[in-house]
Parts: sequence; structure tokens; C-alpha cells
Amino acid sequence: MTPPRTVDELLRELSSSSSSGKRRKSPPRSASELDSVIRSNPWASRFKAFLERKRMPAKVAALKFLVLTDVFEGE
Repeated sequence: MTPPRTVDELLRELSSSSSSGKRRKSPPRSASELDSVIRSNPWASRFKAFLERKRMPAKVAALKFLVLTDVFEGE
């Protein structure tokens, strides 16, 4: 599996499927559900872990915001 080259590619990959292979029908309702969406994709999970290791909480928050707004914008 080739890693996404950009955040846009990562978000497209997240929006195309969930861990079960089906598109999510509704946005997460809690922080734990949002983390689950990010964990469902290996690249998103690794990117979030990298940001956490580098102590970049604002970037982690930005990633979560982008996932909520880009992945679920059509909902």
C-alpha cells in the first residue's frame, strides 16, 4: 500500500472507506469516535502518532478538524 503524498490524498482515502470497507454515513458524535475514524486508516493513524510524538497538539487538533469537515462535509 502506497502512502498518500498529501493531506488531501489522506482525507480522500479516509472519506472513501472506513475499516469495514463501507463509507461512513454520519460524522462521529464524540472524540473517541473521531479517534476511531482516524485509527481505521493506517496512514492517518501513523500521521497522528507522529504529530503526538513531536508534541504538536495544535496540528493534531487541525487534523481532527480536517477529518470532520472534509470527510463528512457532504453529510
